[in-house]
Amino acid sequence: MDIKDNQIMLLKEDLECAHLYLDDKKVPRQDNKGETYSIVGRIKQLESRMIKKSSDLETEYLRK
Repeated sequence: MDIKDNQIMLLKEDLECAHLYLDDKKVPRQDNKGETYSIVGRIKQLESRMIKKSSDLETEYLRK
């Protein structure tokens, strides 16, 4: 195995770890139409979810 093959293998492992992390956070791999999200698409979904949670907490705090 040469250096490029090793780098590719390591990148594949990193990508799979990122997908597993997002799976753990319950971020879907596919949309409602069955289209597969890219890793960036999944990260953006998680980001949006976290922003919404933060906003909801802020709203709740301000109501008190």
